[in-house]
Order: sequence, then C-alpha cells, then structure tokens
Amino acid sequence: MNRRTFVGKAALAGLGTFAFGKVSAVEKLDGREITVFTKFRKKLSFDELAAMNVEIVVQGLYQNHRDNNYVGGPIWDMVGMLEESDLKHLSLAFDFAHATVEGANAWEMNFHRALPHIGAIYYKDYRLDGKTWNPCPIGEGVVNAKSGKLAAKLPPEVPISIHIEYVKAGDVAKTVEAMKNDLATVRKWLG
Repeated sequence: MNRRTFVGKAALAGLGTFAFGKVSAVEKLDGREITVFTKFRKKLSFDELAAMNVEIVVQGLYQNHRDNNYVGGPIWDMVGMLEESDLKHLSLAFDFAHATVEGANAWEMNFHRALPHIGAIYYKDYRLDGKTWNPCPIGEGVVNAKSGKLAAKLPPEVPISIHIEYVKAGDVAKTVEAMKNDLATVRKWLG
C-alpha cells in the first residue's frame, strides 16, 4: 500500500482540511509581529500540506488518537501516510496513552515503527475501568516507565508535551500541583 491509499482514508476522516489564506495584515503585539490571514478552508494533500508548512515555517504534527474513526489510531496507517514526508515539515505527535489504548501490548512495537516519523511526544495516562477510559496522573495508569526509555532515544530537540486531563477545569492550584507531579514522573522516566 502506498501513501495515496491512506490519503483517501484521511480525507474521509477529515484530515487535510486546514484554515489558511492570504496575508491580510501584519500586526504588532508585545513587540512581536503577528501575521493575520484571511481564512478559507481547503482540502490539502499531504504534499500540499508539507509545502505549506515549508512556506509558513511550521512543523505540522498529527497526533495518534484512539477510536476506530480516527486515522492514526493504530499508528501504522499514519506511518504509511508520512513515509515520504520530511520530518521537519510533517510528522507524528506520538501520544503514549492513545497508543496503549489502540495497541494494548503492541504500543512499544508501534513506537519503534513510528520512530523515524515522530516530531513530538505527548504524555498523559489513564486507567481502564471496564470499557471506560479514565484519565489519571502519569504513572498511575497503563503508561509506564518503559515509555521514558523509548522517548529518550529521540533527538533532544523533539518536544515533549504533558497533558493534564484528570483535574477539573478551572482548579488552578490542583492543575499546578498535577503539572509538577507529572513533570517529575516524566523526568524520572527519561533518566
């Protein structure tokens, strides 16, 4: 199977619709120039998306996500789509939690398969209660220290993002405490 096969699946799933457009203004905000685009929507192929990312100087990331209706859930389909893409312009944001939902015991193999295409790492964790996915602090669910050993194989410039999804929105004190604890866990795992 080639990437074009997967692009069709991606289009069906809504992947490849991006808001962009002509520059309508450049504004200054806190000493920084902010480019304002006249927005419109267009379906883009992966090649067009990568070319746009080159032009606007961004690295596009696609997060793997659990569920049968998402491209990238089982990892291999997104890896197939990214085969010909330059990592600097279009890559995978590997989410350990979603990888364990979809990959169960195969998440480590999926990580190795995706390794050349990973542009970022997302950390969060969950407990599986029956068929219910319940977010929890990192290290208290199915995501474990082995993920840190694997993530440590990536170049040091690959960003790692920690997602706090188990604290009630608006509770700043608990969110800050959760951030400190999850960061300490991930740092310990990375060595």
